[in-house]
Amino acid sequence: MTRATDITPWSRQDDELIRHSLHVLGHDMVPLEMPEPDEIRHAGQQRRRGRLMALVGGLAAAAAVITFVVMQGPGRAAAPPATGTSASTRIPKSPAPTHQLLPPPTATATPPAPAGCTLAAIIARESLSLNFEGLYTDEVAAVTTAQQLWDALARCDAKTVLTLAHRDKAALGFDDQRWEAQLSTPAGVTLLEGMLRTLSTRPGRRLPPEADTDTITWPRVSDQSGDPTAWEEAIAAGIITPADRELMQSQTGYIGWRLAITAQGRWLAVFNTGD
Repeated sequence: MTRATDITPWSRQDDELIRHSLHVLGHDMVPLEMPEPDEIRHAGQQRRRGRLMALVGGLAAAAAVITFVVMQGPGRAAAPPATGTSASTRIPKSPAPTHQLLPPPTATATPPAPAGCTLAAIIARESLSLNFEGLYTDEVAAVTTAQQLWDALARCDAKTVLTLAHRDKAALGFDDQRWEAQLSTPAGVTLLEGMLRTLSTRPGRRLPPEADTDTITWPRVSDQSGDPTAWEEAIAAGIITPADRELMQSQTGYIGWRLAITAQGRWLAVFNTGD
C-alpha cells in the first residue's frame, strides 16, 4: 500500500513539461475539414437515387419472369431462358427445303398400241422410257404433261398429241407450223418419233427471257452444251449422230430436237432438227 509520504510532490517544472508536450501534439495533428451542407444533401440524394434504380430494376425482372410463366400456360413447365439470352429471344429454325428430287420413275402399264404402231416397236426394241431425272417435286406438273405426251406417242395417238398441243398452244418449230398439216403427212411419223426419243433423254432447265418460271427442256444438252455426257445422251437416244455433234460444236451449239414444258405443266413447244 502506497503511503502519502511516497508521492513525489508536483513541481512547476512538471507542469511546464506537460503543457509543452500538449502544445506540440496539437500542432502535429491534421485538421479535419467538414463538408459544406449542400455537399451533404447532394450525397444523400445520390444514395436515394441508387436505391430507387435498384428497386425499379428488380421489379422489371420480376415482371418479365411472371409474364414468361403466364405465357407458358397451365400444366406446362416454364423452362428458364438460356444463359446470355433474354426470355423474349427466339432462335430461328432452319428453313425447310422448298423442293426435293422426284423419285425414279416406276414401270407403268401403257395402253396397248394399235397394230403397226412403229413407235411402240421402237420403245420395246430400244427399252426407251420417259426420263425426268434431276427434276424436283415442285416440277411434277411438267412431268405429268410429259407423261401424257409419252403415253400418246407410245400408242401412235396423233389425235391426243394434237389435243394437248391445242390445249397448251404449243408451238411447232420456230415458224409455228400448223400441227394438223404436219401430222396428216408422212412427216408426221418423223415428228412423233423425234418427240418420243427426245423425251427419253435426261431433261435440263432454263429461265427464258421475260419468263417468271423455269422451263424444263429435253434434252439437257440444249442448255448444257459444255457437258460431253449430255451430248452422248442425245446420241444414245438417236436424236443426233456423232457427225451432227461435231458440226454443231464447231458452229453455234446444239440445234437438234428440243421439247419444252414449264414447271407448271404447260407444253410450250417442240423444235425439229434444223429449225
